[in-house]
Amino acid sequence: MVDPDIIIEWITKADEDFEFARINFEEEKPFFSQICFHFNQSAEKYLKAYIMMIHPKPDNRSAFSAYPGIFEDYEKGTISAVI
Repeated sequence: MVDPDIIIEWITKADEDFEFARINFEEEKPFFSQICFHFNQSAEKYLKAYIMMIHPKPDNRSAFSAYPGIFEDYEKGTISAVI
């Protein structure tokens, strides 16, 4: 089982990336590619935290590479989406 503190850490890091990107986007900073990068990083970290909660498997790789069958599981209906 994954330590809940690790999940909280991933969410905290995702929040930081998201806030950094949001603030710079709203202030119309000229760093569009860097802002997009941080939005992307936040999305991957939120996804990794979610996946670790529903399908615990300790791993520090990318959320996508750590769970290669996750999308197939979703299509089969064996996991559900959070809305």
